[in-house]
Amino acid sequence: MRHMLSVAEQLEKFYRLFPWVEDLFSPEGKARYKLALDFFRQLLEHDWLKELLSKGELSLVDICGTGVGGVALAKALAEKGARVRLAVARYQQRARSQPVESLVST
Repeated sequence: MRHMLSVAEQLEKFYRLFPWVEDLFSPEGKARYKLALDFFRQLLEHDWLKELLSKGELSLVDICGTGVGGVALAKALAEKGARVRLAVARYQQRARSQPVESLVST
């Protein structure tokens, strides 16, 4: 019988094949965050997303990796005046050692 990989094990395997910057406070990590933030700022100019912003309060769930995408989207939404709740589910073992909370203030 074959061993079924857990979600965490599957993500670990994925990130070995497609590596991401692990240290979000390194120059590369900061560049990755800035790239994601700039992308989401542009994306929020779309009419459909502008309509979502009119709700005033939004909840996000980031289910993968280090949480940089969720943090960047939450910051871009907050800059537009939305109140944002962000939950980050960090399945990847290495990602859990990074303090995603400290990115929120950057």
